[in-house]
Amino acid sequence: MKPAQLVLILTVVIVALTMTVWFGRDQGRIDIVDSKPKTPEVATSELPIPESGPFGKAVAEELTYNFGSVEKGDQGSHVFVIKNEGEGPLRVKTGTTSCGQCTFAKTGEDEIPPGKSAEVTINWTIKIPNGKFRQTAEVFTTDPSNKKLVLAIEGYVDSPMHLVPEGTWNLFDMSETEPTVTDGLLYSTQFDEIPILRFESSNPTIQVTWEPAAEAILKEKMAKAGYKIKVVIPPGTALGPVRENVKLFTGVRKETVLEFDLAGKRPGSVEIKGHGWNSENNLVLLGDVVASAGAKSKLKMYVRNFDGNLEVQQVDAEKARVKVHVGSSGKTFGKSKVYEVDVEVPPGPAERRRGKDAVPIVLKLNHPTVTEFKLFADFHAK
Repeated sequence: MKPAQLVLILTVVIVALTMTVWFGRDQGRIDIVDSKPKTPEVATSELPIPESGPFGKAVAEELTYNFGSVEKGDQGSHVFVIKNEGEGPLRVKTGTTSCGQCTFAKTGEDEIPPGKSAEVTINWTIKIPNGKFRQTAEVFTTDPSNKKLVLAIEGYVDSPMHLVPEGTWNLFDMSETEPTVTDGLLYSTQFDEIPILRFESSNPTIQVTWEPAAEAILKEKMAKAGYKIKVVIPPGTALGPVRENVKLFTGVRKETVLEFDLAGKRPGSVEIKGHGWNSENNLVLLGDVVASAGAKSKLKMYVRNFDGNLEVQQVDAEKARVKVHVGSSGKTFGKSKVYEVDVEVPPGPAERRRGKDAVPIVLKLNHPTVTEFKLFADFHAK
C-alpha cells in the first residue's frame, strides 16, 4: 500500500470515530422537564382562585331584576345580595357593565366570611326611550365553580301616554258635501286614569269627542286606561290640502298636552293645473327667485258645476307677500270654464319659504259649493 493511500484511510477512520462520539453524546443527554403544572393565566378582570381549600361558594339571591315600566329620564337602583355558602372565605370584585346608563354604587373588592353576605348596588338612569331594556353587570368571585356572576337589570322604557296614529292622522280625499270622520286611540300603560280636560284646534269648526276605549283594545295594548278619540271635520272648509292641528289637554302631571296633525285633501269642482303646480299639496313651486326682481307663475283654474262668472278675492291680499290674480272671464273647455291664474312674488327682501314653511294663500270664491280655495307658494328669494 502506498503511503498516500494509508494517510487517506487513517483520515477517514478518525473522522468517522469523531462523528460517532459526538452523536452518541447528544443521544445520551436527558432534558430535565419541570413536572409542576403551569398555572393557567387569569384574565385581568378575574380573581385568582386559591390553590387549596376550603373554598367559598358564591350564591346570588337573584340574578335578574325587572323594574317594570318606566319613562325616559327616570332613575332607579337595586341591591343584589351575594351570600357565601362555602366553608372558606369568598372574595368578590365588581367588573364592567354592558350599559352606559348603569353604574355600581361601589366598585372594588370585598371579602365575605363563610355564612355572611355582601350587597352589590346598581344604579341606572334611563337616557334612551328604546322599548325593551336589558343590561348586565359582572361580579367576579374566588368560587372555583362560579368565577363570574352576571347580574341583569331589565324592564320596559315607555312613554306615559300614547296617541295612535302617532304624529299625523291621514284623512286622504275628503268629501265636498259630507263631514269627514276619523278616529284614534289615547292610552297609557302607566296611569290608571287619563282625564281629558279640553281640546284646541287650528280650525274652530273641527269637533273632537272622546269615550272610554273598549276593554278588548286596552287588553291588546296592555294599557291601564284609554279613550277612543273621534274627530269630525265639517264640509265647506277650503278646497285643496287640509293641514290642521289638534291639541288635547289632559289632567296628567299638571296638564300634559298631547297633539296630532290632520292631513288630507278636499277635491271638488275647482282645480288648478299648469307648470310648477303640485296637485298633491296644492303647492305653487316658484323655485329660486331673485329677491330684487321677483317672479311670476302662470297657471289655469278649471271650474265645473257653475254657470256664472267666477269671482275670486284673495284673503288679506294687502298683507300677503305673494299675490294671486284670477282672470275675470273664463273660456269654455268641455264641461269646465278655464281661468288664467297669476301667482306673483313681488320684488322684496330675501326669504326662504320651502316645504312646510310655504306661504299659505286663501282665495274666497262665489262658487255654490266651493267657497274657499287654499294653495301654498313655495319659493326661495335670494
